Order: sequence, then structure tokens, then C-alpha cells
Amino acid sequence: MALKTSSKIALASAAIALVHLVLVYYAFPPAVVLGDAGYPHPDYQTHYQQTVTILEVWETYGRFWAYDPGLLAGEPAGLFFDVDNKAHFLFVLALTRLGVAVPVAFNLFPVLSSLLAPLSLAAAARLLRFTAPAIVVAAGLGVLLWHFDSTVHFVWGGGMVSFATVSHLSVVVVALMHRMLGGARPWRDFAGLALLLPLCLLIHVWAFAALVVPLTGLYLLAARRLDLQGHLRVWLVAIAGVLVNLYWLWPALQHLAWMTASTTVGQATPIYVLADYLEILVNPVNTGFAQTRTLFRLIAIFGSVAAMIGWRRAGDPRLRPAALGLGWLAGLTYVGALLPIVATTEPYRFAVPLALWAAVFAAPWLVEACAPGRLRALPGALRGLAILLVVVAIPRVSQQVVTFVPELGALLQDDITLDHRGNLVPTEDRTMRTPPLPDEYRALAATIDALPGDGRVLVGLWPVGEFLRWASRRPVIGGFPDRRVAHEAANIFRLRPEETRHQGAAFGDYLERYHIEYVVFSPPYYPELEARRDLLEPVRVVGGHKIFHVRRPSTYFAEGQGRVSASLGRIEVHDAAPAPGTESLVLRFHAMEVLRCRPNCRLEVAPIPDDPVGFLRVVGEPTLPRDLVIEQVWE
Repeated sequence: MALKTSSKIALASAAIALVHLVLVYYAFPPAVVLGDAGYPHPDYQTHYQQTVTILEVWETYGRFWAYDPGLLAGEPAGLFFDVDNKAHFLFVLALTRLGVAVPVAFNLFPVLSSLLAPLSLAAAARLLRFTAPAIVVAAGLGVLLWHFDSTVHFVWGGGMVSFATVSHLSVVVVALMHRMLGGARPWRDFAGLALLLPLCLLIHVWAFAALVVPLTGLYLLAARRLDLQGHLRVWLVAIAGVLVNLYWLWPALQHLAWMTASTTVGQATPIYVLADYLEILVNPVNTGFAQTRTLFRLIAIFGSVAAMIGWRRAGDPRLRPAALGLGWLAGLTYVGALLPIVATTEPYRFAVPLALWAAVFAAPWLVEACAPGRLRALPGALRGLAILLVVVAIPRVSQQVVTFVPELGALLQDDITLDHRGNLVPTEDRTMRTPPLPDEYRALAATIDALPGDGRVLVGLWPVGEFLRWASRRPVIGGFPDRRVAHEAANIFRLRPEETRHQGAAFGDYLERYHIEYVVFSPPYYPELEARRDLLEPVRVVGGHKIFHVRRPSTYFAEGQGRVSASLGRIEVHDAAPAPGTESLVLRFHAMEVLRCRPNCRLEVAPIPDDPVGFLRVVGEPTLPRDLVIEQVWE
């Protein structure tokens, strides 16, 4: 007996849910999720370090940002660079108050985001009043994109989980806006929108960039037929979005002078349209993964274009959110790098919401185009051609899946894979599962902590720098090389090739200037710097990490003498002695106007080469106190 339509939909939904759960389980092994460290992938280490640091700030001061003397010779932690970590941090803060360990709370956020992704697309489809089969197809295509599209997978797998999260939640925002402007129960839709829009902005600031044109466009198109309450609802939603985020937005706006712009990654140009279509890798710095896999994205985009053509002919109002949303995101993705301001958003990232939103809008057309009756109605020749195309596409579908679940490939063939040194990598060792934190990382932190001295550690590989900032007691210069703050000038490993601070005598001056006592090189190494045995002497090798000691002695005092201890928002100086002939000293810590000195002292900026921030000059009033404290003041 044939199954009823409702039964078929239920079975399809259950199958999609099961596949998605298995894939999420594969990506995030429970033993790693419940481990004692954040995920080891690069951006996850950055966000984990930010989370641990701001948790300490919150517990110490009840604030959400602070001057951090333990990184980059002093930088503003929690102000600009973590605008993609605000909600993730609050999620961790809430769970830790319930007794959950910090690493587990941190690791659960991307798991939750992954679990919700197809549900977000299904919710948007339902709000747009799609049929039940179309809702199921939107969720199913979302599962395929989440796990098997190279850009989508790279974003959440590599640690940019907040942007991945708003990429699937924001299409629900657009659907709610569409419903609120033309639905029968606008206040109900307003309630959902007033909750979800501020949340998206809190999760990642570039939700604004993705949503500003679709939401504004929908409002302007509906403005003439809205009554006073209709306009009020729209503006109340906008106000809610600002108010919820004002706690971090206000201090960030107050200190914009510290922020720097960057157009380093994600700078795809229109040629990437062809590259993505052909699955040709142009530059992984822009697209984020070493193998381009876009088949399911193309299906979603072509299906959504076909759906929009049909809606235009039928005068269907759902054309508006689809055309505004997908047109804007496609423009951001492939043309944004050509526009000076837009280029700072790393615009190729918007390929993620483009793909996920397209999955929603493509669903009705895919249901209609793939209906069994539609295929049976085709002439015999066309039916055979359609079947042939499906058969021919199977290898490419398999390629998409095996790329991200390589263990499946091992069942079919004995793959030969070489590592970067040309050595054979056994097939069974290939996996895309999130690994635990490497043991050599822990050994490196323990080794660094056991070394004598109090100077800073310069770290070449940025994920290692982020790790050492939270796992070691040592102050670090290193970490993410594109922090968008002026204070990152202290990190020599963010320099462009044309800059010369790592050459000749300039490198030695640099090491002394920032009181760098040890240098850690990780693969890929810097042989031209390792060869500077006039400045560096080998200490130890831990795994693949080489530790060198700096031969030229230095202290935290560029002028004057004393003893220093530093913690978040605070620097203490004991046994202070001013520079000869003065009542002042210069500390090798970045100056910031939010710092104050007591007792009987004031702070000035001491200019230094190649660093626009400068160091702290402490001036006695009238004489330099023997013991003094520099503290942050939140205004």
C-alpha cells in the first residue's frame, strides 16, 4: 500500500535529521567537545583565548573589555577584535554560571549552531508559507551545504562559527520581516523579529552587512501601504537591535582611533564566479579551503533563480525577499572586494549566507522540478537524458561528500596521500573530525613557563600565539596577524614582505624594544631568522616547535629601572628609579588614554619607531614615587 504524503514527509524529515545528527557527531566527537580545551583549529583558538581573557575581566572588574598587558605589549581586549565573539562569550558565561566547565561551554556553541542550521532554513521556509515538501527540501539542502560546501564548512569548521551561525539565522530574520510587513498577524512577527535581529547582530557584527539591504529594501517597498503601527514596528525593531548591542558598541565607538582597516583575506573578484562554478581553486586566502567544492551551492543558486523567474511571472510577493537578499549577497561576495569600505568585511565570507539563503528560496522549484509526475510527463528522449545527467553527476556528488568525510573514500579505494614533506599518509589517518588539542601544545606551554626570566615570548605561528596567551603565564607577542587594532604593530610576524624590521640590526633593536626574551618558531619556519645566531641561541625543540633565547639582555624599562608585575587592566612598578636627570621612566608597554597613574604621577606617550601607539612614560609629580600603580579607568 502506498504511503500517504504526510507519512512520506515524516520519513524524509526523520532521514534528514538522522543524517545531520550523524554528520555533526562526526565533526564534533563527544570526547573532544567534553575535553579540557577549546578546539585546536586556528580561529577557535583565537576565540577561546578571547573568551578566557574576557571571563577574567568580567570576574575581576565586572566589565566586558580591558587593557591586556599580556598580549602585544598591551592591547584593548574585548573591544574591536572580538565583535564576532560577543554572543559566544555570553553563552559561555551563562553556562559556566550553571556549573559547566569553560572549555565544554565554549565547545558546545558550535555544536548547537550546527544542529540548528537546517532548522533555521526550515523555519524560514515555513514563514514564507512554502509547502511541507519544500520545507523538507530546504532543510535537506541545508544539511548538504553545511557539511559539504567548501566555504560553508571552512567557516564553521575553522572557527568562524559566529558568522556561520548568523548566516543561517539571518534568513529567518528576512522571512519574519517579509511576514511582518504583509502578514495578518504583524505583532506576532514583530515579537520574533525584535528578538532575532538583535541576537544576530550580537552574534556577529557583519550580520548588519548581510541584512541591511534586504531589510531596508523590504521596508521601502512596503512603506506607502503601511499605517502608523506598521512604521512603528519597523523602527522599534531597529531600536531594539541597537539597544541590545549598545553595551559593546558604545565603548568601541569611543575608541575608534585605535582601530585599523584591513583588506587581507576574502577578497574575491568577479572571476571567482567562474572559478566557483568550475570548482577551480584560485587563492585559498580568499576562499578559505584548499579544495573548492560548490556543487550543492550551485544547485541552490540555480534553483533559486528558477524559482524567482516563476514568482515574477506569477506576481508572487516572495520574489522581493529572494531578489533583494540573494542579489545583495551575490554582489557582496563577488564584487565587494572592489569597493573600498566593503572590502574590509572580507566579502567572500558572504558566500555562506548566499548559499544557505538560496537553499530556502530554491526549495519550491526543486520540489516541482523533481516531482515524479514531472519526470514521467517528459518525452522519452528527454526522460532518458535527465536520467543520464543524474548518473553522470554521481561521481561529482561523491567527490563533494568524500572531501569532507574521507573515511568513506577509504571504503572505495586505497588512496595515496602525501604530506607537505612528500611522505605517505595512511588513508586511515585522514579525517575531517575535530581533533583534541595536541599534546605538544601542552608540552610547549609547560616548557615556556619553566624557562627563566620575565620577558615576552615572540611567537611565529599565530594559533600557537593565541594558545600560549591563555595556556601560559608568559606575556606573548603574536597571535592573529590581522587584529584590526593599532597595537598589533608590535607583532613582527604580521609585517608585509616589503617591511624590513626583521632584517639586519633592525631585528635586534626590535627584540630589545619589546623586551622579547624567547622566540618560538613553528612550521612553516623562518630560516632567515633562525640563522641569526648573533641574536638567538637554540634552547629546546618541543614537537615541531623550536624555542630560541634572545642573547641581547633587556628589561621592561626603556628608561629608568624597577620591577614590574602586570595583569589585566593593571601594571605595578616597585623600586622605581627614574632615568638620570629626570623624574620619569618609560615602560615597554603600549600607552592608552584609559590608563591612570597613582600616587603622585601622570602618564605620557613615549614615541617609538614603527609603532603608532607608543610606550608609557611615567612622570613623577613632582618626584617619581618608589612604588606606583597604573590602572585602567572605565569612563
